[in-house]
Amino acid sequence: MAARVGLLLRALPLLLWGGLDAQFAERVSRELRREAEAFLEKYGYLSEQVSKAPTSMQFSDAIREFQWVSQLPVSGVLDPATLRQMTRPRCGVADTDSQAAWTERVSTLFAGRRAKMRRKKRFTKQGGALAHAFLPRRGEAHFDRDERWSLSRRRGRNLFVVLAHEIGHTLGLTHSPAPRALMAPYYKRLGRDALLSWDDVLAVQTLYGKPQGGSVAIQLPGKLFTDFEAWDPHRPRERSPETRGPKYCHSSFDAITIDRQGRLYIFQGNHFWEVAADGNISEPHPLQERWAGLPPHIEAAAVSLEDGDFYFFKGSRGWVVLSAPLLTRDLALLLLDQG
Repeated sequence: MAARVGLLLRALPLLLWGGLDAQFAERVSRELRREAEAFLEKYGYLSEQVSKAPTSMQFSDAIREFQWVSQLPVSGVLDPATLRQMTRPRCGVADTDSQAAWTERVSTLFAGRRAKMRRKKRFTKQGGALAHAFLPRRGEAHFDRDERWSLSRRRGRNLFVVLAHEIGHTLGLTHSPAPRALMAPYYKRLGRDALLSWDDVLAVQTLYGKPQGGSVAIQLPGKLFTDFEAWDPHRPRERSPETRGPKYCHSSFDAITIDRQGRLYIFQGNHFWEVAADGNISEPHPLQERWAGLPPHIEAAAVSLEDGDFYFFKGSRGWVVLSAPLLTRDLALLLLDQG
C-alpha cells in the first residue's frame, strides 16, 4: 500500500488544485478510497461485512476513529495527513477489537520490505512486514531476513525496538493509544529516553503484577516515577509546605479515560491527574475543581469522541459533563438499577 499511496499522494496537490483532467482526477480519488478502505479493514476499523461496500457515513466514522488513534485532527475526511499516516511503518495487529483470547493467533506486522516465507501471511515488498509474533500460547516471533536490521539509532530498522514490541505481544499486551509507548502501533526509533513508558509498565503489571521488592522507575519528560505504591490521601505524611499533594500519580486508581486531544485522566478518590500526550503529568487536583457535584470514588469514566462530553458512572448512577457549556447533568433516571 505504501508505494501506491505514495505515488497517489504526489498527484494529490494537482487533484486538489484542479491541475488534473476530470477523468484522471476521479480515478485517483477512487484509488485512494480503495486503498484507504483496504487499510481500515486490515487494521480493524471496518468489519469484513461493512468493508465490501461501506457507506459514506461508515467510511467517515472509520476515518474519524483512525485519526483519533493516530493523534491526528479528527475530521472524518481522508486528507493528505491521514493518507501519509497510513503509509508509516507500523505493527499489523488491528488497532481496534484487539482484546481477543490469547489462544487466537495474532500476527504482528511491521511495515517493511520483501522476504520469502512459507506462511499464510507472508512478508511482502515495501509496505509489507518486518516481523510478526504470536500471543502467549505460542510465544513465537519471526523476522524478515531481507530487512536491514541494526542496533544503531540512525541506520536501518532497530532490531531492539522491534523485538521488544514483539515480546510485548507474546506477553499478551495489545496496542497502546499513548504515542510514546513501546506498544504504540507505529514503529519508532530508539531514542535517548527510556524505551518503556508509564503505559507499558502499568499494562504489563496489570497482567502479571508488580515486582516483588524494590521499585520501578521510568523516565518521563521532566518527571520520574520512583515507586508505584497505593496512595491514601487521608494518610498523614511529611511533605514540604509548598507541596499541595503527592508529587506523582500512583498505580492504585478508580478509573481512567482519555479525551479527544490525547490527554489521559486518572481518577482516585476525591482527586484526579492529567497526563499530557507528551507524557507530562500534573499534580493531583480535587474533583470538585473540574467537575462540581461529582462524587468521590467513581467506578468508570469515558469521553465522547463526537462532542468531548465526559461520562462518569458509580453504582446505578451516571453523570454527563457537557463540553460546552460546562454543565453536570445527573443520568441516574436514564440508567437501570442493576441491584
